[in-house]
Amino acid sequence: PVDRVLIDSGWNTATVYQFCRASPYSAKLLPSKGVGRSASSVGVARWKPRPGERSGMHWRLTAGLEGRGKSVQFDPDHWKSFVWERLSTPPGGGGCLTLYGKEAGVHAMIGEHCAAEYASPVTIRGDTFDKWDIRPDLPDNHLFDVVVGATVAASVEGLQWNATGTAPAVPAPPKPLKLSEIQARKRAEAARR
Repeated sequence: PVDRVLIDSGWNTATVYQFCRASPYSAKLLPSKGVGRSASSVGVARWKPRPGERSGMHWRLTAGLEGRGKSVQFDPDHWKSFVWERLSTPPGGGGCLTLYGKEAGVHAMIGEHCAAEYASPVTIRGDTFDKWDIRPDLPDNHLFDVVVGATVAASVEGLQWNATGTAPAVPAPPKPLKLSEIQARKRAEAARR
């Protein structure tokens, strides 16, 4: 089953939010919006957290501003670079993203869409990153945006990628304190006052 679907709300925003609220699948749908870095705006990864929000790798799940419900905001340049790195990793390599099947022609259209943009390194406000732009001769990039959105949705749901192919180490939960340790901390805190 599908756990999360992001719907681009950059065009016809009110309609997207209304659809997500009214759908029988509303628990799985979230409006999303790519918010690029600029001379006047830092990237999503540097935004200060607000109460009720959750954030991850260059994305933020909002708390539901303006009464419209929650949404996902993400850095499209970061995620396009991330997807491109996965697609350009040799098959079998750590972190590789491949399309199913063995016949290349089956995926010609998605391949063309993924190749419809190019990256140029830029430095803005001290951050150097790839800035993605559409190729004038290949204007259809919609399926690339879909792959990027699906990758962001997977991250929002907790998927983590790494090049080793092993799950990242999960920190051990803190050991419960003994009653004597709790009492000793309280005494030390009282003595400091």
